[in-house]
Amino acid sequence: MDVVLKKLALYLTDPTCYDPTATCQAIKDFEIDNVVATEATIYWTVPASPAAITDVKIQYSTDPAFGTVNTQVVTGYSQWTIINLLQDTTYYVRMVTSTAVSVDCCTSITLSFKTLLS
Repeated sequence: MDVVLKKLALYLTDPTCYDPTATCQAIKDFEIDNVVATEATIYWTVPASPAAITDVKIQYSTDPAFGTVNTQVVTGYSQWTIINLLQDTTYYVRMVTSTAVSVDCCTSITLSFKTLLS
């Protein structure tokens, strides 16, 4: 059930980014795991053709509105561990994809997690 709800939320965020025929699509199967005091691992899948994804970024922030944002380019990967996080802090994470003709064309839903207290 959780997977179905997550996919529905992804689609409702921006339907064009989840259209299988779109040339720019959002990442798929986006999840957070292995959260500890100062790090968390993000997992995702890059969409197949016709999506011509040339750039994938993780954006994370302690601000749900992403007023202050940290960005990590993760093109070519399907998981990434965010390190040097603050303990006992809630973080918000989203993924942004680009193509050769459209920069930052699709943004995923925002997921959140709370780091542990050592």
